[in-house]
Amino acid sequence: MARTTDRSERADRGRRPPGEYWDLSRRLLSSAFRGKPIREFIADVGREFLDFTDVDECETRVRSRGSEFRHICGRDSTPAGRLSVRTSLADPIPADSARSDFELICEALLAPLSGGGASVRSQRGRLVVGDSHQPLRRDGTGSERPGETYDLSGKYRSLLFLLFGGDRNEDGDRGLVVLRSRKKDFFRPEDVAHLEEVAKHLELAFVDRRTHLSLRERVKELTCLYRIALLVEQPRASLEEILQGVVEVLPEAWLYPADAWARLTVDDATYAAGRICPEKQRLEADILVAGVRRGHLQVGYVEDRPALDEGPFLHEERRLIDTVAREVALIIERRDVAEKSRKLQEQLIHTERLATIGELSAGIAHELNDPLNNILGFAQLMEKNPGLTAQMAKDLERIVASALHSRQVIQQLLMFARRMPQRRSELDLGRLVEDAYSFLQALCSQGDIELVRRLAPDLPPISGDADQLRQVLVNLVVNASQAMPHGGRLTISTGLVDEEEGFVRLVVEDTGLGMSEEVMTRAFLPFFTTRKEGTGLGLAVVHGIVTSHGGSIQVQSQSDRGTRFEVRLPAIDRRGTEN
Repeated sequence: MARTTDRSERADRGRRPPGEYWDLSRRLLSSAFRGKPIREFIADVGREFLDFTDVDECETRVRSRGSEFRHICGRDSTPAGRLSVRTSLADPIPADSARSDFELICEALLAPLSGGGASVRSQRGRLVVGDSHQPLRRDGTGSERPGETYDLSGKYRSLLFLLFGGDRNEDGDRGLVVLRSRKKDFFRPEDVAHLEEVAKHLELAFVDRRTHLSLRERVKELTCLYRIALLVEQPRASLEEILQGVVEVLPEAWLYPADAWARLTVDDATYAAGRICPEKQRLEADILVAGVRRGHLQVGYVEDRPALDEGPFLHEERRLIDTVAREVALIIERRDVAEKSRKLQEQLIHTERLATIGELSAGIAHELNDPLNNILGFAQLMEKNPGLTAQMAKDLERIVASALHSRQVIQQLLMFARRMPQRRSELDLGRLVEDAYSFLQALCSQGDIELVRRLAPDLPPISGDADQLRQVLVNLVVNASQAMPHGGRLTISTGLVDEEEGFVRLVVEDTGLGMSEEVMTRAFLPFFTTRKEGTGLGLAVVHGIVTSHGGSIQVQSQSDRGTRFEVRLPAIDRRGTEN
């Protein structure tokens, strides 16, 4: 903070010793070392020069990263001449600001060398901008006339322009300090020489400020990304815990962490840290996972903050939020891939288990088939014996019924194991449903179930065993009707999955009791059933038939909301071969 001293005391000092100018330079460098934002630092510079030089007004202008800032401070009219700051921070200069004589001079002095530059000299109490070779005209362009003169006397009789930013390129900070005094010949040559040296140090101070600010922001950025990496590496952390940790880390990486808030929205979930103020200006970045927008990341402040590079935010903060958004997208993508891999692994294990059970079932069925046929044959021969008593005839009837039931179970096991011979032909899936519709309607009417059919026209034909595919349809309908003990709606539909993939689908959907996740994972296992009177072979047979036809079956279900089975079968292409 600049010091305030009575002006009459300073006037008695006479010429300042060089050490005081060095002290001014050190104060400017010390302020720059704190890495303050550009607007705060410019305000500090203006107040320091005003307090040190005893001028009536100090104006500081700086071009930085394509923006131009201005700070004006002056003294009030009290006898003590106390410091009065007219703007607390440096204000951005609008691009369409009025082009007064003074503005043209400042524009010429702050222009980079590639734009021509300009010189300033005095001539009979006036300022001349430009030279005999390339003078600056009032409209800011060059001309062949001698240098244009401007009368800037006004209420100030002494002006001093101090330039800093010697490289004058577009990337570096380029500045101008204008000192004004109402006294004539206020600036002595020796004072001007020392102030020009201070201006050189001020140039270093601006470079130092930018370096420290960039370093500090880079450290905050790396710290933030490092903490996010630690969150990801936690072995048992869920995706929700990681995303919540990300938003809690973000506010600390911003320029004003105490007032910062962060919010992350992914799909239907929202994670937040701090007091959210969406009506305030904020930074925002999209979360793009595999090119698809899945959400957005926002960071803002609770209170209004002075404008910097992008609203109240720095360029470094824009890069950081974009980087974090990409990291979040990668986290989500990796989790999605891991979840898909887990499901594929479970599906592979399930398929291998079914294959093993199928082989075992086929072996058992073959071993039991011959002795069972013998039992059935001898029982039927004994039934023809005329000397049987009533009890003996009743017992034989039970033996025959049990043998027939056992043979049916064996046939189902062989069908599940894909050991039943197939009689394939070209079939129309819609016609197959139509042929079985009357039987299925009668079956559903017994349980107060509404049967709805939605058959797509002009489906490509499939190659399959009509009896076995009809068995698939009947088993699915029976399974659905049993899941609706109090009635409901059962919908049978057909359609084309994808013309390029070449698959047709058969969908059986009910509004019944549904299945839990655990039941769905075991639904196609033989002998697994949730009903006391069931054999547990209905869906197992469906799976075996569909698989033997080169197709697949999927189930979706929710408890108390119904179940949906979708069978996909390969269609015959136009050349008469299966896709």
